[in-house]
Amino acid sequence: MMGKVITFSNSIESNHLGKKSSSLFVDILYVPGGIFFGSFRPYVTMARNLLPFDLDLVNLYQFKLQYFRLKILKPIMINTYLKSDGLIFLSDSQKQIMCPHIKNYNGLKTNSFSPIEHA
Repeated sequence: MMGKVITFSNSIESNHLGKKSSSLFVDILYVPGGIFFGSFRPYVTMARNLLPFDLDLVNLYQFKLQYFRLKILKPIMINTYLKSDGLIFLSDSQKQIMCPHIKNYNGLKTNSFSPIEHA
């Protein structure tokens, strides 16, 4: 029998995730948003939002609420990426932008990431 994957989309669900996943025999959790505070393991996340990692664009929002939101979001996203068991990049250019921020990703060297071919 194949394992199950749960897609996690809301941090509010984290309180019930442990009970839900154990009753469904879940093998892996997919977190597409890049932010996860739960304790479930293993999980895989996708790096989709590059804005917090582009300092020039972040500085365009200086002294606005968006500026502080992006400054807070960046370390939270990095923490999620570092703790994940897998990280999906949408493109090679995104990987080049993100890798300097996640140097210690699961003890692997950042040049060891391999792309998944898609059409």
